[in-house]
Amino acid sequence: MLTAVTLPRNHRALNPRPARWDRIELRKPPRNKRQLPKSFADVVLKGKEPRTSDELVDRYGLPKIFADWYVSEIKFFKWLRWLRNRMAHGGSSAVKILYCAERGYAIHRGEKPWCDLYDWPKEVELQNGLVPIRPALCAMIWNTVTVTDSFAQVLERTIQLPGEMFPGLCYYSRGYHDREFHQIHDVLHNSWWCDTRAPELPVENKPQAPIPPEPSL
Repeated sequence: MLTAVTLPRNHRALNPRPARWDRIELRKPPRNKRQLPKSFADVVLKGKEPRTSDELVDRYGLPKIFADWYVSEIKFFKWLRWLRNRMAHGGSSAVKILYCAERGYAIHRGEKPWCDLYDWPKEVELQNGLVPIRPALCAMIWNTVTVTDSFAQVLERTIQLPGEMFPGLCYYSRGYHDREFHQIHDVLHNSWWCDTRAPELPVENKPQAPIPPEPSL
């Protein structure tokens, strides 16, 4: 059921800086609709504590489905922001020690923050407790892509978008890393080390990769 409609393109000023929330008109306008902060952190966090879905509804007048999406992404957001701050602002590297094993690059199973993002199967662990780093990197990429994809699905289920600008036009895009993106499912579930690779499944039979476990922060 659609709960909101977008306003016309010429509604008010077309300043691109404010969040697009100001261009959405709810079918049942809340009494307390407010402009969203510019950063994700300012929306979902109160200091260091995460806000609840009900708090977001009360504070910004968000539809419940929007508030639930924000709350569902808090753990991964905090994990990713912690890693960014550690590297960009703290001058630290992403891993303490990166090992070059015969089967590929590896880290210790218990090394944070990677062990909070991905749970390696026991059979891929080497005798000295080393595990491949590439499925953890793929988990980070997969979660990042999934965040944007899930938000697009929320919009599709709740927003009445404007009509087609060019009816019948199909748009295709490609990038330099399309092949690697296509292999993420394989790495997460079958091809953990660089020297192993499961047979490629036909596209129509290829299962969707589940989201890796949420980081425990």
